[in-house]
Amino acid sequence: MEADRCDSVAPPVRSQGHGQGRRSPSPTQTDGGEASVSNDVTVQCRDFGGCTILTVPGDVDASRVNEIHGAAAAADSQHVVLDLGKASAVHPSAVSALVDLHHRIQARGGGVCIVTREIGVRSQVQEAASGSTPRFYDEIGDALEASMAARQASLSSRWADAVS
Repeated sequence: MEADRCDSVAPPVRSQGHGQGRRSPSPTQTDGGEASVSNDVTVQCRDFGGCTILTVPGDVDASRVNEIHGAAAAADSQHVVLDLGKASAVHPSAVSALVDLHHRIQARGGGVCIVTREIGVRSQVQEAASGSTPRFYDEIGDALEASMAARQASLSSRWADAVS
């Protein structure tokens, strides 16, 4: 089951002194004194109709790229939506790794859709990519629609080849 493969990627993390567990929310204090919860500890992976959504909780550095690659490998999906909506920057060492991820998934017959509104993030990735670049979207819904359409076209093509 694909969702299980995604869930198995995130390593257990220790919340800041408030217990431990995989992706455990850590209580924090807000200005009003009420407790709030934050789940932004690691790259989250989930399956959506055969497409893998990888959500990055902040800026992308080398350690986040390792998490992204691990999650993508575990999901073994041909269609990945990489949600960088909370990232304002991508470390230069991480840019080439993101482009490499796109090329590896493209070689398997799929592609990567990147969600970001940050012009700087888009231009960094586009400049580093030689030839084919990932597709960029402002909204995750648009990226999912494009990714699922590409997946459906791929499945239809394989089915047509199989029956001919």
